Amino acid sequence: MSTGSTTAWCDSTGTAFRCCGARGFAPEPLALPAGFDGPVRALAAGGDLKAAFCLAGDGNALLSQHLGDLDELKNHNAWRQALGLYRSLFDTKPDLIVADRNPGYRSTQLMLLCRRW
Repeated sequence: MSTGSTTAWCDSTGTAFRCCGARGFAPEPLALPAGFDGPVRALAAGGDLKAAFCLAGDGNALLSQHLGDLDELKNHNAWRQALGLYRSLFDTKPDLIVADRNPGYRSTQLMLLCRRW
């Protein structure tokens, strides 16, 4: 059941739950609550220091791995490469792009580039 990630047993039923997803579970889709199953596909990004992104649509969310501090060029390039890979693997083009409103964030700048897709 484990792919190298930490797994624990939660109760007397023996139901497994993930304590730490680590790399072995990415990019496993996460089911979203009711109301998020519409046709709109979204791409969202967080801040710069612990950069990651999320592709959401059809009731599921796909979270990227942690890509590091976007002030470092290698992490900036890894973010762009990972997003390209996710878009290719999951054959998706977002209808909606969500980013922090701070224009100084590198993640916000990357998301502005994504609008040109």
